[in-house]
Amino acid sequence: SSSQVDHHGIITFAEELEIDHVVAVSTSEYGLGSNPGHSIVQHVNSLEEALVISGEIDGGDVILVKGSRAEGLEELSELIKNSLKERESGTEERQV
Repeated sequence: SSSQVDHHGIITFAEELEIDHVVAVSTSEYGLGSNPGHSIVQHVNSLEEALVISGEIDGGDVILVKGSRAEGLEELSELIKNSLKERESGTEERQV
């Protein structure tokens, strides 16, 4: 379908831009990208699941979050940023 082609095109473009992670919330339409064995796409069913996988994201990584606005993606972006800040401040405290 045209929608499926569009969604796969977004992932192809994300790969070309060297985006590190695509988090697809409550949608499977984005597929796995051109390298399913090492996909940049992570499918989750909730904001809570997305936050759990944020442990795999390092400071400096580029993240594209996709899904319906009804999923509260703005909240997810803030949660991921806060999670990274907390991890980074915890790392700095241990290094002192």
